[in-house]
Amino acid sequence: MIKEEVSSSFASKQTSSTRHFWGKALIIVLSLVVILWAVYYFIIAPLTAPLLMANRVIDASQEIGLSLVSKGFSSAHSGVALIVNEEKNSSDFVTTEHSFHYQFTYEDQWLFSKKTLVLKAGFRALGGIHIDPKNPIQIIIPSDPQKSVSVQELKGKLISCEMVEGSLEVVKDKSGWWNYLSQEDSAKAINAMLGEAKKYALEKGIEKKAEMNFIDFLNQSKSSKAKGQIIFPKEIQQP
Repeated sequence: MIKEEVSSSFASKQTSSTRHFWGKALIIVLSLVVILWAVYYFIIAPLTAPLLMANRVIDASQEIGLSLVSKGFSSAHSGVALIVNEEKNSSDFVTTEHSFHYQFTYEDQWLFSKKTLVLKAGFRALGGIHIDPKNPIQIIIPSDPQKSVSVQELKGKLISCEMVEGSLEVVKDKSGWWNYLSQEDSAKAINAMLGEAKKYALEKGIEKKAEMNFIDFLNQSKSSKAKGQIIFPKEIQQP
C-alpha cells in the first residue's frame, strides 16, 4: 500500500515537472517569435521594403529611357535615395504635352492709318524636367509604401512650343488707307504670335504639370512595373 502511494506521488510530481518544462518552453518559443517579428517589422522591413520599391522604379525608368542609380539607404530621409544618372551635358526629358489653338492680333498705326492682321493656329507645347549633372535630381523612396515619393532638385520647364504644320490661317487682314500690310508685317506677326503662345502655355501651368507627371510616374512604378500607365509624349523632331 505504501509502495503504491509513493509510486503515485512520484508519477504526479513527474507529470507536474513535465508540464512545467513544456510551459517554460512554450513561453520561450513565443518570446522568440515576438522578438523575431519585432526585428523584422522595425528593422528589416523598413530597410528591405524601400530597396524593393527602388528597384521597381529603376526598372520602370529604364523602359522610358531614363537612367537612375541607387545611392543606398539614407537615414536622413528614412528611405532609399536615387539620382538621375545622365551624360555630362544637361538635357531635358519630356513628361507632358498640351495642344491648343491660339489667336493673335497684329496692329500697326502710322499717321492715323491702322493696318490689322489677325492670325489663328494650332500649337503643341511640350513640358518636361531639366536634368543637370551638376545638380542631379534626387529621388527618395520612403520606407512606408503608403507615403509619396519625394523629389529634390526637380525643375519643370517648357521644352518647346511649336506651331502645328498647316494649321495657320488668316482670320482678318486689313490695310490702312496709306498703311499697307506687307510680307514683313506677316513675319513680325508670326514671330510675335509664337512668343505669345509660349507665354500662354506657361500660364496654363505646363511646368508644374511636367513635375507632377514625373512624380506620379515614380509613385506608380514603385508599386508596379508601370507599363502602359503613363506614356510620356515624344519630343517634336526638328527639321
